[in-house]
Amino acid sequence: QDQKGNPRWVIAYLSDVSEGGAGLALMTPLEIGSKVVIQGNFGDNQTDAQLEAEVRWRTQGSGGVFNVGLALVGSRSDDAS
Repeated sequence: QDQKGNPRWVIAYLSDVSEGGAGLALMTPLEIGSKVVIQGNFGDNQTDAQLEAEVRWRTQGSGGVFNVGLALVGSRSDDAS
């Protein structure tokens, strides 16, 4: 969401996925600690899924690309934090 609480859509590329999280590459910086909803196909059992996640880390790569690590809300890795 933006600062006024309106939904904000961004396009990201899935760089990796694990049982409790995902890595994204995108052109829009996401704040660490922010809650996001990711939508897409995440494997055979996760077609057209909408998953809630929290941004855990962010780095800036070359060409204005940001890499972020997400922890899926409710996953074991999320519960451990």
